[in-house]
Amino acid sequence: MGSEDEEGEEYLFKVVIIGDSAVGKSNLLSRYARNEFNINSKATIGVEFQTQSMEIDGKEVKAQIWDTAGQERFRAVTSAYYRGAVGALIVYDISRRTTFDSIERWLQELNTHSDTTVARMLVGNKCDLDNIRDVSVEEGKSLAEAEGLFFMETSALDSTNVKKAFEIVIREIYRNVSRKVLNSDSYKAELSLNRKPRHVMKQLLSKAQPEGQGAIVRRSIGRSELKYLDPFIMLDEFMVSRPAGFPDHPHRGFETVTYMLQGAFTHQDFAGHKGTIKAGDLQWMTAGRGIVHSETPAGEGFQKGLQLWVNLSSKDKMVEPGYQELQSKDVSHAEKDGVVVRIIAGEAMGVKSPVYTRTPTMYLDFKMQPGSQLHQMIPESWNAFVYILEGEGSFGTADTASSMSHHCLVLSKGDGLDVWNKSAAPLRFVLIGGQPLNEPIVQYGPFVMNTQAEIQQAIEDYQFCRNGFENARHWRSDLLH
Repeated sequence: MGSEDEEGEEYLFKVVIIGDSAVGKSNLLSRYARNEFNINSKATIGVEFQTQSMEIDGKEVKAQIWDTAGQERFRAVTSAYYRGAVGALIVYDISRRTTFDSIERWLQELNTHSDTTVARMLVGNKCDLDNIRDVSVEEGKSLAEAEGLFFMETSALDSTNVKKAFEIVIREIYRNVSRKVLNSDSYKAELSLNRKPRHVMKQLLSKAQPEGQGAIVRRSIGRSELKYLDPFIMLDEFMVSRPAGFPDHPHRGFETVTYMLQGAFTHQDFAGHKGTIKAGDLQWMTAGRGIVHSETPAGEGFQKGLQLWVNLSSKDKMVEPGYQELQSKDVSHAEKDGVVVRIIAGEAMGVKSPVYTRTPTMYLDFKMQPGSQLHQMIPESWNAFVYILEGEGSFGTADTASSMSHHCLVLSKGDGLDVWNKSAAPLRFVLIGGQPLNEPIVQYGPFVMNTQAEIQQAIEDYQFCRNGFENARHWRSDLLH
């Protein structure tokens, strides 16, 4: 610490509050963060957190303080909840001995899921109930001394020692970092604030609408409010059941990426390619100079998936058509601390996708368990967005209001995205980013070119079955006929 590179650097320290239900964890947090106390406070469902700032040695230090349910049924958050924590308040109620007896179990869990250098404080809360005290001050001090913990009694009701307790822990964390007790690389990877973090610039709800022959789509990109997001032309979440589908239609000048979420979809084109992709499978089709194909559901009930259109640069618009197809078992994946990612394109958690992208692209399918958090690097110059499939989460900053399923979130420029699942249910979303082509875009239905003249040429080539569309003269798909 203290080098020229670090002058003025901001820090984000994650602090967790643990202990049995009803010991006052939520009121301790609300008293410290907002100077509020709720006499009718209900048990926390899942996790929640607040961010507070303070200045230490001329540096802005932010504490992201996490509160979780103490009930056994919510204990499944464990490793995700503790991930990246460098401080902890272990809380008991001085009027309930059973909560004090549980401290050993909470310490064991903390030691299992976090680093041994975590700054820890034992907190005897509700000291305003001294007249019905069940745990003496001496007992608390003795346990803290035996376990190497700071110790303090507090009252969220009348504010006694609340601010002091949190600030002691935060200052101890800072001292640990300054003494390099914490591994600096690990610390910066997990805790340092991005110098250029991304935030949500625009949020759009993708409403269901009819498309094709009886299909239902939720369109996020390719609508009046968000025509394009260079290099992306369109993103649809589609839902279709037999006999509906997408009958014979042409494409030129871009790539289609079909990723199945549920059921199966059969594809057939005029070059003789025919195949079925199932849940978790991927088809990356380069339309290039021209292709005509048909797509239809292959199973019973609703088939569900995502289709992304990725623009091609002017030098690639007339390449030969081609396919990259991956079965679900072959899609790269990684998992860490309650977060699972399927890597359709690009890289996440040190794992790369085998898919080749002519236009540099990342396409990541994340599933986050309750209480988990995520930081994903994104090339700073790329455009990026999120589409939420299930659940709700906070994107960009910890105190951002949660965004819900079927919303598209357009992200600002920056070098990474932070996501938190503070709910009691899983969160699933795709994060898609790409290098802008910075070229003119002229679209006419299934043709995406650079000029109006090129669009007119594409229309004529398709009508007269030439320049890539020769096979269209005698071909007709049998999928929807």
